[in-house]
Amino acid sequence: MRQPRRLFAAVAAILLGTTVAVTAAAPAAHAGTVSDFTLSWTAYPAADQIPMVKATMTSVFDDGNHQAVYNGTSCSGGKGSANPLFWYCFAATDGSSLRDGPEEDNDKDGVPDYPFDPSSWIPQGITSVSDALDDEDWNGKKGLLVGWYHSGDNGIRISAMNTATQRYRHLLLVNPYWNAALGRYDFKAVDVHAGGMVWYGDYLYVADTFWGIRVFSMKHIYDLGASSNGTTTCSGIGFVDTNDNGVRDKYCAATYKYAMVQVGMWQRPSASTSGQFCTGSANNPRFSYLSLDRAPTPDRLIVGEYCPSGQTSNGRVVAYNMNNGSTVTHQLNDGVPDAHWTLPVSNIQGAATNGSHFFLNQSKGHSSGAIHRALGGAGNGNQMTATASTPTPIGPEDLSIWRTSATLWSVTEHLHSGQQGRMIYAMAWTTW
Repeated sequence: MRQPRRLFAAVAAILLGTTVAVTAAAPAAHAGTVSDFTLSWTAYPAADQIPMVKATMTSVFDDGNHQAVYNGTSCSGGKGSANPLFWYCFAATDGSSLRDGPEEDNDKDGVPDYPFDPSSWIPQGITSVSDALDDEDWNGKKGLLVGWYHSGDNGIRISAMNTATQRYRHLLLVNPYWNAALGRYDFKAVDVHAGGMVWYGDYLYVADTFWGIRVFSMKHIYDLGASSNGTTTCSGIGFVDTNDNGVRDKYCAATYKYAMVQVGMWQRPSASTSGQFCTGSANNPRFSYLSLDRAPTPDRLIVGEYCPSGQTSNGRVVAYNMNNGSTVTHQLNDGVPDAHWTLPVSNIQGAATNGSHFFLNQSKGHSSGAIHRALGGAGNGNQMTATASTPTPIGPEDLSIWRTSATLWSVTEHLHSGQQGRMIYAMAWTTW
């Protein structure tokens, strides 16, 4: 944003539109929520062994090579019937592709609505410096991160945007390992949907739908451009053959300059691939989206499930207390949820709370979505009660709160009528 402090001061004075009453009925909850979402920690020590030059997130924010456009017209069609406070259009190369979203087949004819493009990136998660640090300042930088999954085999990436300049840079997220065949430490793509993420201190938490939460580190950003054994001109991932002579000679991250490495994972004992997902049966959680709640002490990581309409369950939301006092900082407190709720409506793509209310981002295909304000109620296992809603842009995804500005941030995944429509947008929670 061009004038962030002035804009944030004016946020509460801007109206978002008409409030709509919510009367949706909710299915019964499954009682085993806490045990379903219990996770254990696995460290990835190979993250420290990649022999390349490291960069800092501060330097990445100063190294943007794509220009977002504040309140741009190229993506404004994606607003639909919503009235966001402001929005950013991505650069043209990121704002559109031949594929409009994950498995979109609105006429149910078995054919995607737009041609499948195996090279396209689809935005999903969002988080900001307001999640990262209590004072919302990262070495003088105000920034946000957007996560994307790849339609092909490049895994996931994040876009680090400096909100002062509106310039951003992509980083590839990678999984480190010992490559026995090469006799060296290597890395590979992270093949997950990455429906949500949270930047918290030096860590980036990323949702892994079936397994739990992957953890990446701001202290493990490798600079392939500054490393003599790295390159930014090849399309492979890991230690690859850049001369096409059968000899692997350099590290590559799908042409990106930076690679952020996974340092561990909070995971279930087995993948949650049960066909009983969203039916209310036990042992079938999904980790669809993430947000951070800084209202209580300690802070809490919020994790929720996406359940489509017509299922027995609308999905669940759980909260993990963050254990800042342990020797391993910014980790979940023993991997056991400390609170849980069931959702009042289906198709929730993101959930966040300001301590007083939950806010739930609901997708509605290629129509405007809706954001619902809800009360969690006292005690665990309660069904949230939705009290009001207002339209969002088309294809809303993960949610993140920027606390001092009282704004809710999200990103959209769809094109708009086959044209550029993906955007980052902000809405106020105080005016509806």
